[in-house]
Amino acid sequence: MNYLIALCSSLPSGKQTSADLLSHALWHMEGLGLQVRERTGFYVSPAQPSGAGPDYVNAVVNVHADHEPHAVRERLDRIEAALDRAEGRRGQPRMVDLDLLACGAQILPDELTVRRWMALSEDERREAPVDTLVLPHPGLHRRGFVLVPLAELAPDWRHPVTGQSTTEMLSALPAEAVAGVGPLGRIEQTDKRDVAE
Repeated sequence: MNYLIALCSSLPSGKQTSADLLSHALWHMEGLGLQVRERTGFYVSPAQPSGAGPDYVNAVVNVHADHEPHAVRERLDRIEAALDRAEGRRGQPRMVDLDLLACGAQILPDELTVRRWMALSEDERREAPVDTLVLPHPGLHRRGFVLVPLAELAPDWRHPVTGQSTTEMLSALPAEAVAGVGPLGRIEQTDKRDVAE
């Protein structure tokens, strides 16, 4: 199965930059059976609200895995723990955050639940208890820091609930949702292997 995964970091660790941490996350993915097929460049995006913390470094990857979505989510949780994700409320600065965006056209657990989560504001979603995996990610259609790199990787991917393409979702965002989001550099794995094949 093919998965779209968003990578994010905003807390450098010692001599490692946020980009270094995301490169390590890619290395861990390969070790856990998540084969990176395509990747975007790194993008920088400002913390929200402005001045709330360091800038974020973001990227999106397309991985292939012989695992069901819940098993992939569990592997992403293990990678976050291995890279010492800062504990606390969702949406806060963290060393590494890995979001499972989509698995093809799968809708989990069901369309009604996905639509309910999509209708929540970012603040409401941060406060809501997470007791089930929701796919596609309920916030991806509103997040410039996700849609900008996703448009590089998969501009024609269609949201299985709304039917909109990545490009259409990005075009529908207000200007402030993409303000300050721009390229930082190219993702490179720690061992420098080419995983784009």
